[in-house]
Amino acid sequence: KQEADAQDIIEPTPLTLVEEDILRILREEMDIAVTPSLQDGILTLHLVMGKAVLEVLDSHGDHYVTPAMGGQRLLRADTKLRQRLLWRRGWRVLTLDEDEWTRLKDDIFKKDLLEAVLTGHHNPGSRRQLPPH
Repeated sequence: KQEADAQDIIEPTPLTLVEEDILRILREEMDIAVTPSLQDGILTLHLVMGKAVLEVLDSHGDHYVTPAMGGQRLLRADTKLRQRLLWRRGWRVLTLDEDEWTRLKDDIFKKDLLEAVLTGHHNPGSRRQLPPH
């Protein structure tokens, strides 16, 4: 029994460098209370703000499929399942592509992007809504 209980311990994954930078902007520039990492059952949540969680989609191959439809990107089934599970558990899921973040060099543009994500005025993957860098 003790061995089985020891196997049930879940180690949350650490924040990526991009998530750490997002955390810095949310806390220092936007003065938003953020929990860096939270365990909800088997799901590790990063960048939790109240009942909202910011998911950073870090690799197109890991989170998207690109069928032969003019370069349109669709979420992979496992990514959609994770987001659906979070939603069913009462979380508001916000998404941001890592490459959108890394292209921004100035904190003011990063803050603008986060404000758009938090207010629902951001379309992930849309380069048209990014501020110039």
